[in-house]
Amino acid sequence: MSILENEIFAKLNKPPKDIIISVLWHILSIKGKINFLQLERFSSHDEQTFRNHFGKKFDFFSFNKLLIDPIASDERILALDPQLHP
Repeated sequence: MSILENEIFAKLNKPPKDIIISVLWHILSIKGKINFLQLERFSSHDEQTFRNHFGKKFDFFSFNKLLIDPIASDERILALDPQLHP
């Protein structure tokens, strides 16, 4: 089953799905700092659209887990970097 067909993603309406797919695509393709202004520059959505959708609740943890489970082993490490980079 495709990640985009799972129950977490299936519960969403079309606009949130489009935004999530757009963000994931652009995160992989934009070099350097990624923010709402950069996303607007490289996509068909405006900055306010990204801001509005990021203000809504979405279970990114479960979504990321569904992306990782098929390719990762049972041993995993979770790392967070709270430091802001210039």
